[in-house]
Amino acid sequence: MMMKKSNISFAAAVLLALAGCNKETATVATGDITIDASIGAMTKVSYNGNDTHFTDGDQIAVYAWVGSPAHVPGTRVVDGVKNRFDGTNWTPEKQMRWKTVTDPHYFLGVYPAKSITDFKADGYTLDPADYIASDLLIATNLGGVKAGDGPVALCFDHAMARLNVNLRFRNEYDSTPAVSSVSVKARKTATVNYLTKAVTATGDASAVDIPASATAASGYALSFSGLQVPQSGVTTVTVTIAGNEYVYESAADIPLQSGKYTTLNLVVGKDRLELSGLSVSDWTASSLPGIEADPTWELATPLTIEAAEAGAEVRFDLDADVVTSPVYFRTHDGIAWSDWAVYAGGTTVTLAHAGDRVQFKGDNASYARNASGMSHSNFKFSKDCYVYGNAMSLITSSDFSTCVSFAWGSDYNFTLLFAQNSHLLSHPSKSLLLPATSLAGHCYDRLFEDCSNMTTAPELPAKTLMPACYEYMFYECFNLSQAPVLPATTLANECYLGMFYYCTSLTVAPALPAMTLEDSCYMEMFRGCSGLITAPELPATTLVFGCYESMFYGCKKLSSVTCLATDIPSSNILMWWLTGAGTADGCERKLYVKPSMLINHNWNLDKSGTEGKRWTLVSDHNYVDLGTVTIGGVEKNLKWATCNIGADNPWDNGGYFAWGETETKSNYIWATYRYGDSFHDFSRYTGYDYATLRDEDDAACQIWGDEWRIPTAEEWTALLDDALYTWEWTDDYLGDGSKHTGRIVTRKSGTGPCSGNSIFLPASGCMSMTAGCFWGDGYYWTSTLDDWSPSIACNIEFSSSSFSKTTAPRYVGYSIRPVLK
Repeated sequence: MMMKKSNISFAAAVLLALAGCNKETATVATGDITIDASIGAMTKVSYNGNDTHFTDGDQIAVYAWVGSPAHVPGTRVVDGVKNRFDGTNWTPEKQMRWKTVTDPHYFLGVYPAKSITDFKADGYTLDPADYIASDLLIATNLGGVKAGDGPVALCFDHAMARLNVNLRFRNEYDSTPAVSSVSVKARKTATVNYLTKAVTATGDASAVDIPASATAASGYALSFSGLQVPQSGVTTVTVTIAGNEYVYESAADIPLQSGKYTTLNLVVGKDRLELSGLSVSDWTASSLPGIEADPTWELATPLTIEAAEAGAEVRFDLDADVVTSPVYFRTHDGIAWSDWAVYAGGTTVTLAHAGDRVQFKGDNASYARNASGMSHSNFKFSKDCYVYGNAMSLITSSDFSTCVSFAWGSDYNFTLLFAQNSHLLSHPSKSLLLPATSLAGHCYDRLFEDCSNMTTAPELPAKTLMPACYEYMFYECFNLSQAPVLPATTLANECYLGMFYYCTSLTVAPALPAMTLEDSCYMEMFRGCSGLITAPELPATTLVFGCYESMFYGCKKLSSVTCLATDIPSSNILMWWLTGAGTADGCERKLYVKPSMLINHNWNLDKSGTEGKRWTLVSDHNYVDLGTVTIGGVEKNLKWATCNIGADNPWDNGGYFAWGETETKSNYIWATYRYGDSFHDFSRYTGYDYATLRDEDDAACQIWGDEWRIPTAEEWTALLDDALYTWEWTDDYLGDGSKHTGRIVTRKSGTGPCSGNSIFLPASGCMSMTAGCFWGDGYYWTSTLDDWSPSIACNIEFSSSSFSKTTAPRYVGYSIRPVLK
């Protein structure tokens, strides 16, 4: 595919860390850094033509951050800075700077330029009247770029799909009639995950007009072409002529996929609308932009094997216990199909020249493995061959272009079909189609096992899976570099078991959108993927038996994983899931989790093997700058966390901690206290050693990370200063009847640049012995030991009528609200 490149330059200089937020003061030598922005051949769309490059006045938005490629933090190094193209160069509207020399930076580019707040679920609305603005292009560089690495590569991809409709008219019409509109019933709104480039359609379907193309496709009277939101469930196209509506209803979904265009070829009669062809292709240039120029891999193309070199022998061994109906073949279009079983002993056909091909079809809807577990029908090639066309031609010989279902109960349909075949090659422009949306158990089990020279995977459109349907599908496909999109949201036991086992060239994992898991569904899915750099976000909140077991075992280059689980009922769920992962040089292994899951869970993050590295638990935490206060004659600028330790939201109570302990527990009494007992025989913080918690005993530091700590008594007292802050009581913080009570602490107007900033402190009560108590009041620890007795420590207490600093026995369980160091 031809690519157009434009250089985006912006100055690099020192980016000093915010005061109190970062202990590093790394500098970057002043100079320009360049972003190498490559764009597909069809940069923008309109129904009057297509630009093949950025044009004068185009703008893109650039975002950059540090930390994790899977998480865009609230505070970013570059936050949507617009870069404007003048026909030759790009100029940013304000300077963009590296944060540090050593930290890897992660980049996102968006065209047209826009401001983004939710990088994983940003809203999108298609405007058929403004396709240039609607043609969303996304570029990511999530491999980690450092200041000295040279140009930052940003390759833009289309997030939207495109639908082309070509019309041919029967001779019932004397001439080409005037078509007033062509529309498709589809959804126009979506959410966009900019990190994975996944688009999820939302809202209800309605008529979406498809604009007329300036030129008709060859062999057709009229053509229509327009953007669509990627989605499934689209089956209806309406053509309106002279006030009459002609409706085409497809038996299967019309594919609408990101970065691809689908072409529908329709024949219009005065009483009906018929399909004469459907194709899906990558979004590349052709003689008529947006119209399919090469129809050779339409759904109507049978399973095809084409010789990549002369003299290739194609062998198809049929298992009589599996194939009960004939399989047919032909070597050229237009010739009669022959019965493979009786051809030359039913074993091989020789393709004498490169480019020669053989095609297969059959009627074997009831493919099923016999009870003794015999081997299956299997293709073998003596020399390199390309495989493409619709594999469903082996299931139904007559109507496989619309065949999307395996027969009920027909397990093992394509199991081992191409296994142990190092001569199987991916065609550079034609794809193998596996269009089934209704699967069977084990249907693709080990389909491409040991196809070591296969580079691209076929699309897998099914959204509802069956047990073991993709089990070890690409086992040891060492050269597979791009995984298919996996849209399934309904899983089954072992459905992805070992799917990409030892796919060592795979660098980016596909998104896994399912929220409800099944036993062992992702077990060993990426085991041995030693080149895997980016893991998918794991969005499911409730985990089940074996679901992540050995999932990333041996993924040496993997440095971060995001797991959003809130319910992990047993440890075997995570058994060996990160063993040997992230062991490559330079990996700073981080596991991103919800704040509430930083406490009270065994994440199986002990040393992996002998390398001695550990994964670090990380959670994104927001803070609010509540301005400068004076403590002991020294000005401090305090930045307060927006939620408690162990809470996911500002209104959640979070966990309860005894003073100086870093874990929650079930019983808060002196007998369980870490540093003393009921006789006040303290082993630490005795009144003679330390008066303030050390980092190793500070729950905020140990659970959230080194940049956080528990506020001192003096810092909490400064927050009580009524000249600077108000403490407003609320019975319903969210205002939705959920009754989250507590205090809203706000910097007063006119007291500095942070005036109006506020935090919410929920009235979370406390823990004594095994039960909660004083619900409706708030209790928060300071990090300061009381100067009268080592058995008590300072805390903040408030109710609906008062708030003050006081003291309490060290063993009771109070909330913790951290501040940045």
